[in-house]
Amino acid sequence: MSYSRLTIDRGNTALKAATWSHDAQPDKVVSLPACASVGEALAELCPGGVPVFDAVAYSSVVKNCREEDLRLLSTLGCLVYDVKSPDVRIPFINGYSTPQTLGADRVAALAGAVGLAGGGPALVADMGTAATFDLLTSTPDGPMYVGGNISPGVPMRLHSLHEHTSALPEVSPELVPDDLWGTSTTEALLGGAVYGMLAELEYYRSHAPAEAEMVLTGGGADYLVRNNLITFKHIHDPHLVLRGLNSIITYNENR
Repeated sequence: MSYSRLTIDRGNTALKAATWSHDAQPDKVVSLPACASVGEALAELCPGGVPVFDAVAYSSVVKNCREEDLRLLSTLGCLVYDVKSPDVRIPFINGYSTPQTLGADRVAALAGAVGLAGGGPALVADMGTAATFDLLTSTPDGPMYVGGNISPGVPMRLHSLHEHTSALPEVSPELVPDDLWGTSTTEALLGGAVYGMLAELEYYRSHAPAEAEMVLTGGGADYLVRNNLITFKHIHDPHLVLRGLNSIITYNENR
C-alpha cells in the first residue's frame, strides 16, 4: 500500500494524523486520544496493510512520547522531518528571540498559514488546551514570524476556576452562553471563559496589520465557528497544523 505523505501532530489532548497525495486537502485524517501510539494512528489511517510513504513530517508538544514516536516512524523507511530538528527548514523567517523554544505545533500552524494567506500577513490563533496568538508579517525576504502570546484555552480556564476555588463548580466547555451577562454562577463562568477568549481574539486582531488574514484552528476555534460566535472575516482550517506539516515537507523537498 503506497501513500505520498504522512503528517503526525501529537498534542496535549489528541494525537492527529493525516495522509496526503496533494497539497490541497488531506486524503484521510484521524484524531485519537492523547495516550494513543503512532502505531495505532497508522492502523486507523491504513487498515489495509503496512503503509509505504515518500516522506513523514512530525510535531509534538509531549516530550515523553517523542523518542518512541520517532523510533517507530524511522522504521517506515522514508524521510522523517521532525519539526524540532535544526536541520528542517521552515517556510518563514523566525524572528523569535529563542527559536529553539517555539513549540512544534506553533511552527507547523504558522507554516500552514503562510500558504493560506498567500505569503501575506496573517494572525494565527490556535485555540486548544492552550490558546496561542501568533503574527506573521510580509518582508522583502519572505514571511516573517514576529512573535506571539500564549494563554489558557476555554477548557483550562473553566477547569482552573473550579480547581483553585472552594465554591465554583466545574462547567462543561461544550455549553454555549445564552447571553452576554450570566444570570447564574454556571452562566457567569461560561460567559467569562468564552467571551474572554473572544475579547482576546478581537484585541490581537485590532493590533495586527489591517490587511492580515485571520487564520483560526483548534478545538476552541471549531466551537466558536460552530456556534456562530465570530462576527469578522476569517479563515477556519481544522487541519492547519497537519497542513503546515505537509507544506514543510514540500518546502524541504524544493530547497
